[in-house]
Amino acid sequence: MKQSGEQADLVWNIAWSWARRQPLQGDAEQAALNELACWLAADPAHRKAYQKACKLWLLAGLVPPVNDVPIPGAPDASDPDPEQGRPAPFDSH
Repeated sequence: MKQSGEQADLVWNIAWSWARRQPLQGDAEQAALNELACWLAADPAHRKAYQKACKLWLLAGLVPPVNDVPIPGAPDASDPDPEQGRPAPFDSH
């Protein structure tokens, strides 16, 4: 059975929440795993969405933050301006 857009969004949002969830400790972790297992078993669409969300979360973790990517030709803000003793201003030209 095909899901409505609203239902698909809800399933995706829940799957995305599960994929991003950090491990808990002790009984709370076991309860969360049981809850996830029940949700996954309730509908094949849940498992499919969860697998996609986990893959996306993994791939997102492999992308460096924008501030870690060097930009060719851009001044290095960590290099102080030798005349002023502070970082050199960005040249917008």
